[in-house]
Amino acid sequence: MCALAARPWLRAVRSIFASSERKARDGAQILADRLGIDGYSLVAGLGENDRSATGYLPKHEFEATVDEFFAQPQISIRGWEPGVDAQSRIVHAVEQIMSQASDDGDLVIVGHGANPSGAKRATDPNSTGLCPPSFRITEHDGCQPSNGSKSGSLPAHVNDDVAE
Repeated sequence: MCALAARPWLRAVRSIFASSERKARDGAQILADRLGIDGYSLVAGLGENDRSATGYLPKHEFEATVDEFFAQPQISIRGWEPGVDAQSRIVHAVEQIMSQASDDGDLVIVGHGANPSGAKRATDPNSTGLCPPSFRITEHDGCQPSNGSKSGSLPAHVNDDVAE
C-alpha cells in the first residue's frame, strides 16, 4: 500500500472510502497518512462475502469451498452469502459512494479480497478484466487509459491494487 501511495495518479485524491475489514481499514489509513488526508470513511456494504456460516476452515477445505462459491455464484455454498448477492451489495455501495462524492478531487475505495482468476487478470498487462473498457492494466501503474495517456484521473472504484 505504501508503494501504491507513491503513484503519481494518486495526487488528485481527496477522499478515501474503505470496507470495515481490518486490511481495508489499515490500507485506507496508510493512504490517508501518505496523502495528507484527514482520515477515511467506512462503508459497510463494501465487505467481502459473508462466510460466517462455516467459521474457520482448513486451507484445503477453504480453497475447495471458494472454488465452488465462484463456480456457482447464484447459490449459497455451505451457508455463505451467494456470490451474486455479494456482488450486488458491493456494486450498490460503490454507486452510493460515487453519487455522493464531491467534485473537488478523486477518490479511492479500498477493499479486501480477490479470487484466483481476478488476481491473474490483475497481473496481465493485456487484460482489461479489472478496468473499465477504455482502460487497461499496466505492470506498474494499475488501470491506465488505453490510449497510453497518463493524464486524467482514474475512476477509483476500478483500481484493484492489492497490498499484501
